[in-house]
Amino acid sequence: MTRSAMQMMLLLLAAFVVVPSAWAAPSRASSRMRNLPGRMDVVVGPVDEQAILDTLSVRASRLGYAVAERDTDDVRLRLEKPAVLAEVAPLGTRFEGTEQKRLLFEVVRVDGRPAGRLRVVGALTLVTNPGAADQGDRDMGKRQPFRDELKSLMEGIRATFAR
Repeated sequence: MTRSAMQMMLLLLAAFVVVPSAWAAPSRASSRMRNLPGRMDVVVGPVDEQAILDTLSVRASRLGYAVAERDTDDVRLRLEKPAVLAEVAPLGTRFEGTEQKRLLFEVVRVDGRPAGRLRVVGALTLVTNPGAADQGDRDMGKRQPFRDELKSLMEGIRATFAR
């Protein structure tokens, strides 16, 4: 391999490393997230979006959640834990024992100045009959104590990654 070819390869490699990771994030949240009225969002400074997902995973695991799905390309995270009778009963639905609390997070790019900022969008839903054809998904982002649980995670992200 010639010296100029080696220099070209190093230059290309450096270009991929130097490109800010915020460009990997999508420019807007999915329509699923945008349509949830109980969603919350926070804007953080330039940071690696995977670090945000890692932090959310760790903090939610302390609350009993487990990672159900992580999409590194679309920068999405879904965490779940079983719901208890006290959380389901006030909704007027019958408790089956299969209900899941589901945290959904997406990281998207914020256009404008300063460059590199990211928006973290979060939502909390209650899922009945998870995985079944008649699966129900109820937005719980405006109901207490669900809202406080989501709010504490979002405020933690704001405090950790604010610049």
